[in-house]
Amino acid sequence: MSVDSGLGQGGHRMIDDDLIGFELGWFQHGGGPAEKIREQFGLGDVEFFTRLRSRLDESADGSMPVHVVEQMKAVCRKRLWLARAS
Repeated sequence: MSVDSGLGQGGHRMIDDDLIGFELGWFQHGGGPAEKIREQFGLGDVEFFTRLRSRLDESADGSMPVHVVEQMKAVCRKRLWLARAS
């Protein structure tokens, strides 16, 4: 799936939900591998984890446990730091 599908705002929200779904399987391992992220979403680490962090900041609807959201945000911060430090 590529995120460059020209979708409107609602379409971007669905894609961003896909980012959350993907990362739910990886956050306990430090986040998804860069190769898998690029293969599935066509995004680099910085864009993926920036969009994921934004979506997590918006999701206050209680659909995920708070501790999971906080752990996922911590993975985003670490991966963004690592990507920018290299």
